[in-house]
Amino acid sequence: MIRLISISLQFSSVQKTLQQNHLESPHYQILMMSDENVKYRIVINAQSISKQPELLYLVDEKFDATAITILPTIDSGYTPICENNREIALGYIRSNLFDPSKMKILPSDLAGKNNDLHDLFNKYISKTIEEKATIYIYKSRFGPETKEDKIFHFKQINGIYNVHMNQGNKGIYHDGGILIQYKDHYWVAIFLAF
Repeated sequence: MIRLISISLQFSSVQKTLQQNHLESPHYQILMMSDENVKYRIVINAQSISKQPELLYLVDEKFDATAITILPTIDSGYTPICENNREIALGYIRSNLFDPSKMKILPSDLAGKNNDLHDLFNKYISKTIEEKATIYIYKSRFGPETKEDKIFHFKQINGIYNVHMNQGNKGIYHDGGILIQYKDHYWVAIFLAF
């Protein structure tokens, strides 16, 4: 299942991934399709263009999802987060989801295996595809627009971007992130921050 929740988008079909390392600000791109056959491009920053370009990350392979047990009950597709459904929102600090001091810097792209953010994303997205897991993508929506997507070339552009901790422009409980629910009911959470 894919759940886009306006932060969050729930998906059951992860189709393609693409790294864009040649850009000044590299991104990891994912093509996903909802149960309603709506395609979405997910844009994950791998590095900033600021003076401190490194992206901090934390992967919790034993994420305790008891606080958000409502997620599996929402419909697949895009769900905006607002005052009425804050219980599905991500707030890194206010919700005490993890200890921020445990976040680490990982380069966006290095030669070799298992040593950069793209390798990290490939590991979890590949497993999501292989196991047909449910993935929840949190942050800002773009689209729909009637033109062709510039990366995956599908019509009717839709997507999610800024999949990282809020930088003060959206208010509280509007952090981005990735939650993956595997078939055997264990969860993995990927938290990102600049």
